Parts: sequence; C-alpha cells; structure tokens
Amino acid sequence: MTTLPLSFLLALAVPPGEGAPVLSLPIDCVPGQTCFLQQYVDRDPGTDVLDYRCGRQSYNGHKGTDFRLPDTRGVATGVAVYAAAPGRVKGVRDGEPDIFSNERPQTDIDGRECGNGVVIDHGQGWETQYCHMKEGSVRVRPGDIVTSGDTLGLVGYSGRAEFPHLHLSVRHEGQVVDPFAIEAGLGTCGKDAMSMWSDEAATALRYEDALILNLGFASGAVDNRQIEGGVGDGFTLNDETPALVVFARMINAKEGDRLALRIEGPQGFEVSSLADPAPNHQAQRMGFAGRKRPAGGWPKGEYRATVSLLREGEVIERRDISLSME
Repeated sequence: MTTLPLSFLLALAVPPGEGAPVLSLPIDCVPGQTCFLQQYVDRDPGTDVLDYRCGRQSYNGHKGTDFRLPDTRGVATGVAVYAAAPGRVKGVRDGEPDIFSNERPQTDIDGRECGNGVVIDHGQGWETQYCHMKEGSVRVRPGDIVTSGDTLGLVGYSGRAEFPHLHLSVRHEGQVVDPFAIEAGLGTCGKDAMSMWSDEAATALRYEDALILNLGFASGAVDNRQIEGGVGDGFTLNDETPALVVFARMINAKEGDRLALRIEGPQGFEVSSLADPAPNHQAQRMGFAGRKRPAGGWPKGEYRATVSLLREGEVIERRDISLSME
C-alpha cells in the first residue's frame, strides 16, 4: 500500500468497527457494460487528486462514487436507484430539473448540488446519500424503512451534474468514508484496502481504467451534448448524406492516452485519424474520423469503423461498428 507523509494522514473517518453497513449495488445496471465507474472519492488531503488505487480517477474534493450511464437514453427509459443497505430514510429532495450544470447558471444550483436525492440512516452513525436522481422519481419519504435493493428513485442529472449518473456518498459520524477503502486514512491508497461492498458487488465493481464509452456514425462532427443525447442511434447512410464520420468518447483518460479511428468501406474507401494524446488525466475525451460525400456518391456496400484506445503505443481497448449502404 502506498502511503503519503505522516503529516498528511488525516482520517477520512473513524475506524468502522461494528455496525458498518455492507453495501450492495445501488443501481440497476451491469458495471462495465450498461454503467461505468467514472469517479471515486478523492483521498488527497490537498489540492491534488488521488483515488483508492493511487490513480487520478476523481477530482479535487470529490466525496463519493459516481456510477455513470453512457448517455441520457437510460434516463428516458428509467434506471432504478437502490438502497445500498437497510435503514431509515432521513431526508429527501425532489423537484429539481434534469439540466446539465454546465448549461445553467451556477447560482441556480448553489445549496442544491446533490439535486434530487435521498439520505438513509443505517444506525451507529452511518449514512448513505444518493444524488442527481431524475426529477419526479423519488419514491420514498422521511421515516420510511428500507432494505437493501429497495427502489429509491431513478438515475438522472439534476443538481451539479454534467452527465447522467448516480453519486453515492458514505459517511460515518458526518465524515466521508471511501467505500472501497473503509479503514485507510486520507492520503493513502493501494490494492489491498478493505471495502464495504458485499462480495457480489465487489466482484462487479472492478477498478475502471480508461475505456471507450461511446462510439457511432454521424453525418458531421458532434459534441458532448449530442453524444449525451444518443446521437448516432439509428444513423443510416444514403445518397443525400453529406459526410460519414465515426466519433468516439473515452473516459478516465491518463496522460498520453489517445484514440485512433479508422473507417474502411467498399471500392477502397478509407479514412483514419489519430487524436492528440491527453495532456493530463481527463474525465473524458473525444475523437473523430470522416470524409465528405465522394463526387460520385457513396459506394454501396459495408462500411466498418474501428476505434482503438492507445496507451504508450499499445492498444488497451478496441471496438468496431459497421453499417451498410444498399
């Protein structure tokens, strides 16, 4: 286990002792497939960033764990938020709109950063908080008794949220606890920390490295907001399509990570692009490759796009998609 100087070892929370709840998965998804761990508790005592595995998958002062949906289509269909452990509902908020925080005045969010949420008291000083839930979805009220797996509401992006996700905070006697490293002090990290997760949840919640979150075809360049809206879903190529572009968005980029994109098609059609390397750790990055419609129109046949995530020249993830021009 890596340890920072003793002068920096301020406890995140008192030792758990008896009564610490065992946490089940707080969201109805398959981690690594239909939801992704975007950010962990920031364990650094200063202005730098440190997650429980000695990485930088957090941001300064982040006090919880973020379970991210790939885009807002999951919000539209509804992804349940579950109580992670038995307890009594201590407080709720609903009625906050699902508007990305970078698209509204920050003064509209001050004091309501959690958005729509629920706090559960688990006894002996332990509580969990569930934030950014969908407007109008909160199903519980203060005083309700819940058990593990009871539905509290739905995932949204209310409050201070730039993407749809569930933010789960754990506290003991009012102090932040990292559920992946319950006994470790602030400023420490490593692979062998004791977690609060059940065996089943711990197996599902493997540490998320950089990965390709979204990819698709479009008729031109797209931005983050369009990707959040599910751009590319149902895209078709026809004689009027002005351009063919493959886009990709990665999350949890480390310094130097980059995206390589390539489209191959009929009659020797080929286009590729190598994105600039990430200058530092970044929560997300995008890449594109594309070409305008040829003078003679799009050749009929299959177009296949390959997106590779590169680290130090090695491919750490590769994904493919295809479409046909009939």
